[in-house]
Amino acid sequence: MDRRITFRFYRVVRAPGGRLNFSDAVIQIGAIARPADREQQLGEDYYVRAEVVESARGSIHGEFTRIQKTNYPSEVSETGRRPLRIRNPLGHGIVFRYLPTTDHLGLQYDPRVISPGRIAEYLREMVDGARFEFQPIVRQDMWEKFNQGIVRKISISVAGPTNLTAMDRGGAQSIVRSFRDMGEAYEAPTITIDLSMGHQSGGLSERIKAMVRHFRAQAVQDQVEISSMKARVRQEGEGTEDLDLLEDILSVRDRLELSVNDPEANYRVKLSALRDQMHAWL
Repeated sequence: MDRRITFRFYRVVRAPGGRLNFSDAVIQIGAIARPADREQQLGEDYYVRAEVVESARGSIHGEFTRIQKTNYPSEVSETGRRPLRIRNPLGHGIVFRYLPTTDHLGLQYDPRVISPGRIAEYLREMVDGARFEFQPIVRQDMWEKFNQGIVRKISISVAGPTNLTAMDRGGAQSIVRSFRDMGEAYEAPTITIDLSMGHQSGGLSERIKAMVRHFRAQAVQDQVEISSMKARVRQEGEGTEDLDLLEDILSVRDRLELSVNDPEANYRVKLSALRDQMHAWL
């Protein structure tokens, strides 16, 4: 188990069609007595349940579990490997902590286990009217430079370019169609598009900024998998600066002393670390 844990921070907002606040939805799920009844299938071999839901000191916190029912790892002994001697599925946990007074949500960030978008999907499937968006708390200094500067170059790399139907709208329509058409024509799993002024003076059209913001918002909502998004920006009277627009989300990494085989102890250690980081950064 990797002891280096990443935490990210979000602001929870009610999405269109939502009728509940985040606290009520999570507490309603936590009140379901049998853990098995809190389980929801979100896709093929993709099962999630709220494992722990607690309230204390002005916060609602707990853990979501991704349940692994196939493709188990092997058990390793001195003489080699062998099948795991277990009868139940495996569980991979993601801790969370929500502050109702500010709508701030802290999450253990590991999209290989459960992404923020999948958590929102789980809540929507479990509770009628529980529709939420998690808006990442970002470094405002980076976006101020981007929004106020003259954009000389934009580079965007998209994985799975043929799966962009949900993005085919608004000001990004033409570039989304370009990604999709090239993906279909050349069967490329990843495509990178560069828009640049080259050696000419000036900057790209101001519309490029709206396109970039749209791509960034869709990536947060798991509508597109962006592997790279960088900008070269020049401020008036200053030189150019390269910005990595995927590093704008406020995130922190912590190395924790986790138990080898005690999920309850590890939950408490991770939750304590998340609480400390939220106090420090929010």
